[in-house]
Amino acid sequence: MMVEDVQRMVADLLREHARKNNLSADALYEQLRKVPDHADGAINGNADANADANAEADGAIPIESLRGFLQSVKEMASAELDIALQGFEAGISRFAFFDLVEEYRKCVKEVAVTATSE
Repeated sequence: MMVEDVQRMVADLLREHARKNNLSADALYEQLRKVPDHADGAINGNADANADANAEADGAIPIESLRGFLQSVKEMASAELDIALQGFEAGISRFAFFDLVEEYRKCVKEVAVTATSE
């Protein structure tokens, strides 16, 4: 699978979850940004847990939080998750998250806006 395909799949999963639960992109971001208190690695001094704590302090979604969420929504292979989350080791910022989940469309045909309907 190509990186773009896996990232598109992750974006689709996030959008679908937000639609089903009537969440805005901002609400979903805040939901994912919270790290569970029972992060085992934080007790053991795990580097991933430390990165997650730093990500949360910076306002980013910790990568393990997003990984856990994606695995709970859809059974994904670990390799697929590694590919999808490649480059986000420090967490996913608000800007990067919105870029991932929000769809922007461009109007290619001009449409006149009038007071009457035709």
